[in-house]
Amino acid sequence: MKNFTVNYFPYKPGSNPYQRLFADCLESSGIVVKRISPKKVFPLYFAACGEPDFIHLDWPHDFYAGRNLFTRTLKTLMYYAGLKKIKNKKVVWTVHNLIAHNSEDIIREKKMIQKLINVCDGIFLLSNSSRKQLFDLYEINPATIVQAGTLCHFVDSYKNTISKSDAKRHFKDLRKHVFLHVGRIQSYKGTVNLLKQFNKLNNLESTLIISGKVDGNEFHSQIIKEVEACRSRNLDVRFEDKFVQDDDFQIYFNAADFVVLPFEKILNSASVLLAMSFGKTIIAPDIGSLSEVIPEFGWISYEEGSNNLLPALKVALEHGNIGTTEHDIIEHTKRTFDWTRNGWEVESLYRKITELSKKEDK
Repeated sequence: MKNFTVNYFPYKPGSNPYQRLFADCLESSGIVVKRISPKKVFPLYFAACGEPDFIHLDWPHDFYAGRNLFTRTLKTLMYYAGLKKIKNKKVVWTVHNLIAHNSEDIIREKKMIQKLINVCDGIFLLSNSSRKQLFDLYEINPATIVQAGTLCHFVDSYKNTISKSDAKRHFKDLRKHVFLHVGRIQSYKGTVNLLKQFNKLNNLESTLIISGKVDGNEFHSQIIKEVEACRSRNLDVRFEDKFVQDDDFQIYFNAADFVVLPFEKILNSASVLLAMSFGKTIIAPDIGSLSEVIPEFGWISYEEGSNNLLPALKVALEHGNIGTTEHDIIEHTKRTFDWTRNGWEVESLYRKITELSKKEDK
């Protein structure tokens, strides 16, 4: 049986271990992976280098987004040229987002994604619930194979050696219950509403830690306003507008009792898998693919709606993690969201595309 060769693009793992782990899992399945870093000029041309069996693409937003009209126009022209370059190759796209979170023009964003979909032979979804949303938003060629797979864990991808007591001491004078909201802070994550509901919770025995780089000056001002409103009532809010280093995640997660992810919209969430990989109980709405990912025993869920977060925070204070240990959540996460299975799923998609191509050539 032939081993597939794959150009994985754009490979820029940075601090997020997803791409490294994904490429590794493909190789563990016997696939030969060429990791291709993006270039500024005609980036998709580099994705097509050599004679791979497949080009596997991740996030495409940076290929056509720009800070002004000139850069957007230039990058779009290069994007179109790149799509033309790769359309005669076998192309697979992993759908992390159907629309980029930071997109400022949804209509244009959808147009750009549709252009990508039009050259795809396969689309790899990270949840079953993504399928309906994909078909609702875009036109999918009947010959394009759409397959749902696994969004995988980050257990052991980040250092996790600090004890809970040492992590709590790092922050000094934490109150009895600790809520955590950590990672890149963007408007869709519901940070402003979290602060408003924490204010309404009005619990002097609780601490809310918010740490992550904030997107945008106006959004930052909204957060500062709500932080000050909480502190004016002697509520304990720790806000840090900074990039959280990989080795520091263990401090935040081990100091926390609950991770709060009050998404306003979401398709798939690596933040959820990261929190579960540290064994945390999650407070989050029942939207997107979250019901496929978070186990009931590690989830304080609530119906979509900004005002429904407050009752969930109250439930956390009243009931805590009854019957659940961090070990239970970590073991469930490792077992259920396994990278080895992810590699098999992608390989099976490649084989389906190859078999279909052979039938069409006859």
